[in-house]
Amino acid sequence: MKLFAIPVTKRHTLIYAHRLTTPDPKTLKTWEVWHDKVTGKAAKMWIEWGKDKNSTWNWKHRTVTIGNKILDNIPYTEYSLRTIPARPRNPSSTPTSILYPPALLKPHHISPLATSTLLSLLPYHRKWMWLNVVLSPLTVPFALLPVIPNIPFFVMAFRAWSHWKAMVGGKHLRALVENGELKPTPVKELEEYYKEVPKEPLPDKFWETSNGVNEDLEIILDEARIPELSDTLGCPEIAPELYRMITQLRKERDRKIVEIKGTNADKGVITEIKEEVDKRVANGENKTEAVVDEVAEKHFSSGMEKAEKEKKEKQL
Repeated sequence: MKLFAIPVTKRHTLIYAHRLTTPDPKTLKTWEVWHDKVTGKAAKMWIEWGKDKNSTWNWKHRTVTIGNKILDNIPYTEYSLRTIPARPRNPSSTPTSILYPPALLKPHHISPLATSTLLSLLPYHRKWMWLNVVLSPLTVPFALLPVIPNIPFFVMAFRAWSHWKAMVGGKHLRALVENGELKPTPVKELEEYYKEVPKEPLPDKFWETSNGVNEDLEIILDEARIPELSDTLGCPEIAPELYRMITQLRKERDRKIVEIKGTNADKGVITEIKEEVDKRVANGENKTEAVVDEVAEKHFSSGMEKAEKEKKEKQL
């Protein structure tokens, strides 16, 4: 196994594990053999459902369509941990290489970066794994529905498995960090896949330092060249994970921008209300709740009319 550390923004780095060889079944634990069989069969069934448009009410195809949307909303950090396999019975004495672009990261960034961005999530995954396990029996009544299987149960079972898999991967990563088994390996060729190569690597603890929403969540990786990047790494599976991560970071950026704009708008309205109330009080009116409510209602109505007008203009 080798790891990749690919910075996507100035604060977010994807850590991805790639198996170099298929493990020998004889070296696997019993649960690992069954795990591979069950997950392989489930993946095959999912693909078949997506192609099946002849089922009653087209429920198979619809389930896959909705399910894929849910899968895309699972945090990229969870997918990242899931790529790391369980720690083998007899760990190799050879350090695990983690490849990174030297123009953006420094060797001493690697271990704290993994600890800060991924290992801190282990309690979260443990909590939600057990919650899904405990609550899954509540879905039994759905099994009484005709034709369609107990979809809610399978959803909760999948989420329990996903959190468990992330937790197992996180424990393996923690062992690598604690035992000093990570070997930072700079790869100069990775730098050409960025929009602009910085003169200096990112500062220490860059994942904790905020420089504002726009700068923190600005995509520095060249999206158009992600397929080429995956070929260079010899890992085509990393491309969908990078696209998913970029999509989620953009949604986070848009959400934060809306929150900031909303906060500023609220502050502006409050300031206007306060100024008008003070003006009316200065003109001899008493500062009563009725006056405050009247001014606030006027501003609220004005805001609603403005929003309706903008909506109609957009429709035209």
